[in-house]
Amino acid sequence: MPKVIADVVRRHAIGTAITVRLQVLCSEESPRQHQVLRAWGRIGMRIGGLKVGHLVSLHAATKRLYDLFLKKTANSCGTERANFVKL
Repeated sequence: MPKVIADVVRRHAIGTAITVRLQVLCSEESPRQHQVLRAWGRIGMRIGGLKVGHLVSLHAATKRLYDLFLKKTANSCGTERANFVKL
């Protein structure tokens, strides 16, 4: 079952909210496959996209997710919500 690690919402200067979802997915059949899913789009619209990266191990998938989270939010995954830096 997929586990949602982070949902990130960014607001642009024009007031349009864009949502970005990052997930690590793990297949249940053998051999296990791990994926990092990225989905994005405008809230309330069908505009957006989806990208899935296939990785060999859970460690590699988790590291990739943490790197993407840092790139998209300027915060590390362990940052307390009260200490988040706003973009």
